[in-house]
Amino acid sequence: MGDLIYKQTHPYTDIFLAREKVKRLRFVAQSDEAFHCVNLAQGIKAPIIRYQADPDPRHLTAVEYAFDDIEEAHGQPFGLYGGDEGLHGRGLTQGSELCSAVEMMFSLEKMLEITGNLDFADRLELVAFNALPTQVSDDYQTRQYYQQANQVMCTQGKRNFFQENRGERIVYGLLTGYPCCTCNLHQGWPKLTQHLWMASAGNGLAALVYAPSKVTAEVANGQTVTLTETTQYPFEDTIRFKIQTEASVNFPLHLRVPAWCKTSSLRLNGIQLKAEHDGNRLVIDRRWKDGDELVLELPASIRTKRWEANSVSVYRGPLLYALEMEETWTEHPDGYREVRSSSPWNFALIEDNLKNPDEGF
Repeated sequence: MGDLIYKQTHPYTDIFLAREKVKRLRFVAQSDEAFHCVNLAQGIKAPIIRYQADPDPRHLTAVEYAFDDIEEAHGQPFGLYGGDEGLHGRGLTQGSELCSAVEMMFSLEKMLEITGNLDFADRLELVAFNALPTQVSDDYQTRQYYQQANQVMCTQGKRNFFQENRGERIVYGLLTGYPCCTCNLHQGWPKLTQHLWMASAGNGLAALVYAPSKVTAEVANGQTVTLTETTQYPFEDTIRFKIQTEASVNFPLHLRVPAWCKTSSLRLNGIQLKAEHDGNRLVIDRRWKDGDELVLELPASIRTKRWEANSVSVYRGPLLYALEMEETWTEHPDGYREVRSSSPWNFALIEDNLKNPDEGF
């Protein structure tokens, strides 16, 4: 049955390996020759899903190519791509759909779960901590259909989007744009929470994406343990794990060191601990006892990245910096809200600061 379903599915592995379709822009005249933004976010995991039944490395290579080609042709600083319905290039005023954010998060979560490839965790945090929070109000009563990396106002009006109806695609509302984002946005945080902890080889546990959480699971020979993770990550560099167990138990605990972290350190009950490194993964395989506290430090440095038209994005750890702007919200009777700002936004970065970001910023 799985083979039959796969044969009837869009051939993502072959398409990604060909390295053509992902790079195309999508317009009405060639809509079948290029991707719709949300379909790509959903389908990018298809080769790795298939890999479980057909462990051909070409499926893994296909996804690697896809991410490289997406960034080259359409990449955006917050981990997604220019995709205002169709894929639409690297311009920093192109739209990025809210559905793309939550669907890409779920795809990354499943690919991380299947492969253990920590690149997917780094990509996941970039989208989760930067793209998703900006498109939904804190009370979840309104959302933005498209966001823009360079977005100095959220107002009704025509923009250079692939598809534009009444010019309401970047204003906030329940039904601005298509209603799909209203139906879909709620999956983002719950599914992320579901994937904060995973089982590992050797009957252990793995924390590969970080957030305050608590897990109770069976390890070793079926013994139940509870781990509580306490942190303000990504707004701090310290992550604490507290062990609860009725009896001491031996199992491996896998922790991710993000690719942006130059140095990391571990303390167990206040004492510096050396751990086995498996690439960017720390493996602490030991006998744990009730009350053990493990502290992981992930010092975050400042880094920059060049984009379209000599633009620059600035990051600290998994967070993308944004210019703080005063906000004036205007609510309109037909159910949408515009946002304007009187703050100046036409600024530039000093070139010397880019040479040594840790000091320059």
